[in-house]
This record gives sequence, C-alpha cells and structure tokens, in this order.
Amino acid sequence: MKAFRAIKSANIDLNGITVLAGENGSGKSTLTRTLFYLIDAISNYERYVFANYKGQMRRLFRQLEMAVREVSMFSHGIESFELQKYFSKLDFDNRTLNEVDEIKYMCRDVVIRCAGVLEKYFHSHANQRLRIARLLTYISMDPDKPFDSQAFIASYMAMVQQIYDEFQGKLLRRDINALFELINTKYEIRLSPENVQISENDVNVFGTKQVGNLFNIQRAIYVDTPMALCNEVDDNPLWKYFNSLISQKRSVELSTSQKKMKLYIQRIMHGSVEMKEDIFDDELHYIREDNLDIPITQAATGIRSFAYILRLLENGFLDDSTLLIIDEPEAHLHPQWVVEFARVLVLLNKELGVKILIASHNPDMVAAIQTIATTEGLLDDITFYQAIASDDFTYTYKNCGSEIGDIFNSFNIALDRIQYYGNGKVGN
Repeated sequence: MKAFRAIKSANIDLNGITVLAGENGSGKSTLTRTLFYLIDAISNYERYVFANYKGQMRRLFRQLEMAVREVSMFSHGIESFELQKYFSKLDFDNRTLNEVDEIKYMCRDVVIRCAGVLEKYFHSHANQRLRIARLLTYISMDPDKPFDSQAFIASYMAMVQQIYDEFQGKLLRRDINALFELINTKYEIRLSPENVQISENDVNVFGTKQVGNLFNIQRAIYVDTPMALCNEVDDNPLWKYFNSLISQKRSVELSTSQKKMKLYIQRIMHGSVEMKEDIFDDELHYIREDNLDIPITQAATGIRSFAYILRLLENGFLDDSTLLIIDEPEAHLHPQWVVEFARVLVLLNKELGVKILIASHNPDMVAAIQTIATTEGLLDDITFYQAIASDDFTYTYKNCGSEIGDIFNSFNIALDRIQYYGNGKVGN
C-alpha cells in the first residue's frame, strides 16, 4: 500500500503471523481494514456483484410496485391486488446466483401483468387526467401521450436487460473498477488500484483491468473490538459481517487439532459458548463451568475475546485458508490473559495453519508472541513491522523480521514521558 491516508509505504507479508506496531495515528487500522476489504471483496467478488445486481433490480421494481399500489387505491381492481403476489414472488433478497436467469423471466412476467393493469386503469379513469399524467411520469412514460402497453413493456425490459448485461459483464471480466466501486460504496472510503496491490507467490492479483483470484486465502475475518459481539450491528458493516459468522449454526466435523484448540480455549474461559433462542433473536451465551448462563453481551469483555475465537473455531471458519485480522487484540484483557491470547494466536497458526494479522502497541502482546513462537518453533513464520514517522505525518512500515528490539525502543518513549512528567515538567 502507498500514498493512502497515513500510509506512505507499506509492503506487508501475510505468511504465518504478522504484527504491526506503531503509535496512534500511524495507519495500523487503515492497513488492517483495507486488507480485509480487499481480500473479502476478491474472495466474494461474484457474491457481492450479484448483491449489487439484486439491489438495482429491487429499486427498479419498487418503482413499479408503488405505481400498482397507487392504482389499487383508486380503482379497487382485483387485478392490482393479485399483482402484489407476483411482486412478493420476485423476492430478490433471497435469490441465489443460480437463479439469475429465472429472475429475468419472472421480471418479464410481472412487467407484462403490470402493463395490463395500468392500461385498464388509464382506460377506465380517463377523466382523471392529472392523476394519470403523474403516474405516467413516475413510470418514465410520456404524460402527453396515451399509454402504450407495448412501449411500456419494451422500456422496462430494456432496463432489466441493461442491468443484467452489466452484471454479467462484471461477473465474467472480474472488472477491477467494479471491485473498487463495491468496496468504496460498502465501506464509504476512497480507495483506488493506484494505492494498493496484492500479490500471491510473487504474482500480482490486480491486473490493469481485471482482478485475479486468491488461492491461498479464501476467507478474511476482521475484528476491531470484542464489543462487536452484539446484536446492534445494523450501522456497522464490519460488525454485521463478523456477527453473521458468529451466529451461524453450522454442522461442522472438527479435526483433531480443532478439537484440541476448542478444549484449550474452554479451559482458559472456564466455560463454553452456545447460540440460544432469545425473545427477539438468537443470541450467543456464555456458560461457565459452575452453570452460570448469561448472554455474551453481559459477560466480561475479556471473556468475549476468547468467545469469538471459540465460536469461529466451532463454526469451521478457522483453517489454513483463513486470514484472521485483529486490531489491538490485547484491548480489555488482563496482562495474564494478554499472554494467554497471544498463545492462542500462535497455536491457531501452528495447529490449524490460520494466517494472522494483528495491530498492537502493547509490549506484553508483542513480547509474548515472539517468545511463544520461539518455544513452538515458529519464529521464522513471525514478521514484525514498525511504523516509522516521516516529517509530513505519514508513515513507512519497516520490516523487522522476527526481531522486536526497535519496537521496544519505541515503547520506551512512554517511560521517557513518565519520567518527564514525574520531574514536574509541563508543556510539550
């Protein structure tokens, strides 16, 4: 990544465990989030393009549905009310990619039926000129001309076909501009191919016009805080996606290594987690060894940190094709649990092959990962990066390999500041 927000330059290796260290405002969250956006969009390109297609179709037919409702209110025609059933059958939200051609055929059926209802209304209420002109304008027809049902059908089906053709073009070409448009719209940022490049085995994934596939990473999971483990996520797309993984009830046969990790985390938590039916929705519960049973939103925040790892593990989302991204995993954790969490991360990589990227400015977390990785024989798979400040408030990320000396020297600035204020200094 280069020349984006606080990032002057960052070339990040995602093998094994990668740790980003730097002061506040150095772009760590920008890096972790952007990598999630990109990998998630690349891995789910077809699904996101299809979701965009369904959104366009939904808006187009919402216009028709509103027109038919208006006709129903003022004509009381049974055809208008029956047509509502056809709109409900379109059900764009629950359609799958395999049904895309079926959607187009059903749309044609609805448009033809709409044309018949509208034509009948305009003919039987010809004296309501202002109301008819208003409806014709709304459905993009000339209000100064008699309603032409064939022209209406041709016009709407042309729009349906245009949306369909654009969708198929994006799907087949894996258009790079379409990818960045999806990311920027969904996450409200201004990222462009000029700012980033992803490579796998020294091969660039982004071409001039197209987006390739990722073979070694099939899924990215982003966690910016354990507080994301909640039901109030409508305004936060990151939390919404995270909770969709947590809330799934998947029947997964865990491997021996996954079962070992599950038991290890349960011992740390002194309990387990379980999705339970609540009054309004299913909710994740923490069940302690002494049978205390509470919603996870009422559990200690530190418990939530291990709970989401456990739940992702149980649902089969943590394996060698997963990149787990955590922004400040040490947040809300007691120093002892910082070390425990660091060991969980190292073991997820060692036992399951999960690729891990974390951003941290906690000396305990950084030291624990290095020490535990050394003990587990993984030091060669750990890479630390330090954000180095420039005079223009931007940062270059330095590859420190498996060494943390320079990072700890930066942490010592805090001790210098304590000493400064401890001597009664004020000001800068």
